[in-house]
Amino acid sequence: MCVLPDARLPRRGLLLGHGDQDQAGQRYHDSCHCQGREILDDSQVPEIVTQLQAKWRTTKVAVGEVWRDGKRHLSLDQWLETIQDEREADRQARNLVQRLTELDEGIAVDPAKLWKHVAVADQGGRRGGHLASSAQALADEITASREPVIKAPKTFFPDVPDDVLHEPLGDDTHGAIRAVLDDPVERVWLGPRAGFQIAGDVDGPQGGRIRLTVIVNRAPRSSSTRWRVVTAYPASGDGVVMVTPSGEVRDVPLADNGDRIDS
Repeated sequence: MCVLPDARLPRRGLLLGHGDQDQAGQRYHDSCHCQGREILDDSQVPEIVTQLQAKWRTTKVAVGEVWRDGKRHLSLDQWLETIQDEREADRQARNLVQRLTELDEGIAVDPAKLWKHVAVADQGGRRGGHLASSAQALADEITASREPVIKAPKTFFPDVPDDVLHEPLGDDTHGAIRAVLDDPVERVWLGPRAGFQIAGDVDGPQGGRIRLTVIVNRAPRSSSTRWRVVTAYPASGDGVVMVTPSGEVRDVPLADNGDRIDS
């Protein structure tokens, strides 16, 4: 069906339809395969055509321009851009629903790789590490450097022994990671490369509560699940500290989630 309600097409008289086999029909637009068909009354107009006509009118009001005649007109480019934008938005929405469905089917967690990201500050040129012992070292490095060291604030877990933090993080069946995946307060799609950012409130390793953020990316094809956890870090909460790009070290209460955090 044509998506262009042509200005020459009256409410009654012609219907544009793709693939029409009636030899009496003739092509109406030079650029497509629609054909003109006679209709006798409004009841014969397909619903899709009525919807397109209504869509044309609302789009003309929304983005059309007022000409010298004082009337609002809609150009073909404006119409096509609107339709294409809506179709792309629909496609993105369908893709997101599919990804969320896949998340619900299972997310793999490799505790060893997860702990490496949490515990190791220098990861081959990429700054990792979210242990409290790394916070002051990072702040000192920023203060001593003439060049920017980090672009966004970086957060660190409460100051507890490694085993006290390591064990509660858990894996894909139990622990803080599983609690966030099962009961998130937010799930944000960051894009094909970054994956999902999933956050939830969990018990802190020294008591209280923390907002734990889990980053989930596509799993290898050999994996039994489509998604896997690649890292986790505290966004805020009891005992959580933040190092800013200027080298300031400050506490981050649970309600304070305004800054973009560097994972």
